[in-house]
Amino acid sequence: MSGQWEDAINIATGAYRGSDNLVHGGLHSFNGARTVLPEGATAPQFEARIARSTWAGMRSGANGNPVFSDGSALNMGDIKRAQWVPVSNNHYALQIGGQYVGVKQHPGAKFIVDWSAIR
Repeated sequence: MSGQWEDAINIATGAYRGSDNLVHGGLHSFNGARTVLPEGATAPQFEARIARSTWAGMRSGANGNPVFSDGSALNMGDIKRAQWVPVSNNHYALQIGGQYVGVKQHPGAKFIVDWSAIR
């Protein structure tokens, strides 16, 4: 990826270098894909919140029960290994193997997680 392109995206998303010398917000490589970090979050904060999340904690910020395209349920390992695709501020759709994770209660809908609500 071009450094200029990445710089432009970081500027457009409001990324900044904090007093901790870490970049807050902007682009980040996570689970093999580029994503946009939540506003003000560092890469270590983003990854740590996902890594330490529990099933109950993940569900507190989600729109239902996650399922693969065949309707089978995901486990926390699947969720933690998924690619997190930004859909709005702090909200992410999950992709595994190039396919979006669905919602059991709403066939055809994408499973969406509010990163800021994960506990």
